[in-house]
Amino acid sequence: MSHGDLTWQLQWLYLLDPRPYGPILALLASAGVGLSMFKDNDGDHRLVKKTSMLVMADKFDKACGKRIFVTIQRSPLRHVAELLSLSGDEAVWMVGPLLVGIGLLLGNLGPSPGSSLMVELWGDVLMCSAVETGLKACLRRQRPEYAKQSSFCTLPGEWWSCPSGHAMRSAFLARRFFCKPFIAYEDLGPAAASTFSAGCFLWAFLVGWSRIAKGRHFPGDVLLGLLFGYILAWLAAYVGLPMWCCAKLVAGSVTGAEAAFMFARPDLRLEGFKFHLIAQTFWWLSQPLGLGLDITYTQVMMGLFLPVNAIFLTLGTLS
Repeated sequence: MSHGDLTWQLQWLYLLDPRPYGPILALLASAGVGLSMFKDNDGDHRLVKKTSMLVMADKFDKACGKRIFVTIQRSPLRHVAELLSLSGDEAVWMVGPLLVGIGLLLGNLGPSPGSSLMVELWGDVLMCSAVETGLKACLRRQRPEYAKQSSFCTLPGEWWSCPSGHAMRSAFLARRFFCKPFIAYEDLGPAAASTFSAGCFLWAFLVGWSRIAKGRHFPGDVLLGLLFGYILAWLAAYVGLPMWCCAKLVAGSVTGAEAAFMFARPDLRLEGFKFHLIAQTFWWLSQPLGLGLDITYTQVMMGLFLPVNAIFLTLGTLS
């Protein structure tokens, strides 16, 4: 057996390690169990209807969100909220690393440490989005009714409110930037590290505020988003780059399965389906260029791309 084949087999053993998936599955499972326990057949929460404290908390959360929204929309700060919200948008953090990575590939006439780093960042953002939509599908909280909501969705479940994807992504990135293979605290002086860290987390909180100010989320959605994003980034650092990359490979394959299924079922396509399809194509092509896994295009095509697409195109056609 060649060294390359042995390395590939050892990398696939990482998929059996529960550490990258345990906390993520626990979050999704607890949200799903809570939903099944505390909902009536009409979709209302039994616990909220029977517990005055939760009723008050829910009303307070919605009232605070509405007050912030109304106040900000009457002031020039609404323009600041727009810019802050854009800075944490999924499209920015998907398209930005992709364009920078392509530019570095072309400039260096091949893979380079910089382009590989962009592949990892892109995969991190996709992983964060996959977990976010999974949590939203479990919690299924309606978005604020007092503000007009966008109907443009790329992944299933994005139309739900909790947790806030922008807050989750910004908190994830604020923490993730200080983990290998990105910047580590030991790479900076104490003063620079503290200043940069404080600035990143301030940005994350302001992105969360902007989502409340725009009427896209309630404050509770933002707080949970910030918490989940930080936990996910901590998990990435805890399990190490190889296992984290395997988890990202699974998450990207899941979103690829969604794209294949919707390709076969036009009636299920979302408004952002074309963007999803293009991004997913580039994601498949970028996998051998990352830092965490030593894989080839043949292994990606034969081991993931063809089986995933064949299975879910068939299921979509037959359904």
